[in-house]
Amino acid sequence: MFERFDQDARDAVVRAKDEASSMGGQPIGVEHLLLALLNGPGVAADALAAAGTDAADLRSRISRISRISRGETD
Repeated sequence: MFERFDQDARDAVVRAKDEASSMGGQPIGVEHLLLALLNGPGVAADALAAAGTDAADLRSRISRISRISRGETD
């Protein structure tokens, strides 16, 4: 199925895989795809930036939510 994606979509999935890996090897989720789109070139990154989305803040929130869902405390 991956071969049906265009190059931009493939690149986004690779970046999402890297995001998931950097967060402790989690399976790729919507949150990782969102970060990948935000950090990549293109219309999605432009739209997310225009909406005020900040990659560092989003990454921090995702990490905190992931820890909470695993039952870890701060």
